[in-house]
Amino acid sequence: MECAFKNLLASRCSFIISNCVIQSEYSGRIFDGSVNTIRLLIYRDVDTRRMTLISAHHRFGTLESQPVDNTMRGGIIASINMKTGKMGKAFGDCCSKYSGWHSVHPETGSVIEGSVIPKWEERLKMIMEYFDSLSWLEYAGPDIVLTDTGFLVLEINSLPGIHIVQRDKPFMADNGLRRFFLSKGLHERK
Repeated sequence: MECAFKNLLASRCSFIISNCVIQSEYSGRIFDGSVNTIRLLIYRDVDTRRMTLISAHHRFGTLESQPVDNTMRGGIIASINMKTGKMGKAFGDCCSKYSGWHSVHPETGSVIEGSVIPKWEERLKMIMEYFDSLSWLEYAGPDIVLTDTGFLVLEINSLPGIHIVQRDKPFMADNGLRRFFLSKGLHERK
């Protein structure tokens, strides 16, 4: 194996080296054909300068979307109660096969609605402390992979899509987020 790797490096052929991420057991049990990410929407509070969580949603892949959990490819997305880690019904909106609401995963039958993410409070605290330490970050939609030993930031979306996650509550109803957007030059309609 070592020799094959050295030969690959010496060949100067195009390749990608990536680590293998093993998601938390609870998430893989719901659907193991994708890494099922948690999409957070966070912003830096105008007054406290601390990162603030506005929403959290768990995405799950399907046979249609695998190997990804993207809702545009047929994945489904469930709201997460930000205090308790309890998931609501999952929703699919792109693929007619999965359109609508799902209390259980449409293929595996694993329960989504009412399931609680293990150690949610301590995990969320670690995640928010991490993003709070990134002083340059103002607003983002990070995709988080929970593992059995911690978390991994899969990507940080600088302009995250918000159409699906606003099904639960309109963001501008949150006074802190509204003040953040106003501080950035967004004007309210009269």
